[in-house]
Amino acid sequence: PHGFTYRVVDSINRFQWLRNALTALQESPPLGAVPYFFSEAKQFLWLLGLGVSANSILKTFGGIFFLITVFGFTKNATSYPTPVGRQPALIFLILLILSGGFIIYIQVLLNWCGCERFVALIYFPGLIFAGYGCNQILNRIERTLPGRRSLIFLLILLLAISLPKTLRSSKLSRSVVFKEAGEIINKRLSPGSEIKLGATSDRILFTHFYAHLDLPSVLNPWLNCTVLKVAELTPETIINSGYNYLILANRDGGRQRFLKLLTKTDQSENDLNKISLIWEKSTEKYGKVSLFAIRPSL
Repeated sequence: PHGFTYRVVDSINRFQWLRNALTALQESPPLGAVPYFFSEAKQFLWLLGLGVSANSILKTFGGIFFLITVFGFTKNATSYPTPVGRQPALIFLILLILSGGFIIYIQVLLNWCGCERFVALIYFPGLIFAGYGCNQILNRIERTLPGRRSLIFLLILLLAISLPKTLRSSKLSRSVVFKEAGEIINKRLSPGSEIKLGATSDRILFTHFYAHLDLPSVLNPWLNCTVLKVAELTPETIINSGYNYLILANRDGGRQRFLKLLTKTDQSENDLNKISLIWEKSTEKYGKVSLFAIRPSL
């Protein structure tokens, strides 16, 4: 079941399970662990969930627009004809924002990951308060720049603050690095060739697409792409499974595990000669991403 009540109950159970796990680590801490870290982490686990929720909200709103929304939300009652607290429609919007924030927090406790898509629950009601915030800023600018010049100045200011980050973020798309890996493979392929890919992320679908971009027809990526578990990453398994290329990242630990296994002395020299690192790139989202060629390239 995926109803709201089940999510609340499941999030509470997950939260309690995590506290119990931290208690076990507190009683038997790993070698080199900071003393009392796990006991403190257990006490402030709820605060960590709030931090993840706040980070998701900030990433979705953007820093400047979040501040404008807060400014509109907490504006002085004397600066607007009718205070927010006396407008039933705005009270409804506030309730929507508070309930949406609660759902985001519950989702974080359930999955312990960023929940940007759930921020829509407070994003659209928050736009009303962002409008109030912009109106307040515009009123203050008009004291210096009367007329339309104040509006033009505000628009230019918002663009100057937000546009560079937007352009920079567009280059840091989660899938760009996998597209680049596909382009690298494409340059190594013979015309009309097909490859078998392995990775620990389903983003290899992008790699497969761009690796076969020159083919006249679109291939079904799931026929030649396999999403592996980190525990399955051994040189013997990768070679015997017939993969042509392997893509691993630091984010899930797959790259570190595979490189560590390659350096072990008990690996056969014949197997090691069939695996070569042909490309690497550091990314904000995945850490370092590595592309391995398995056996001679096609």
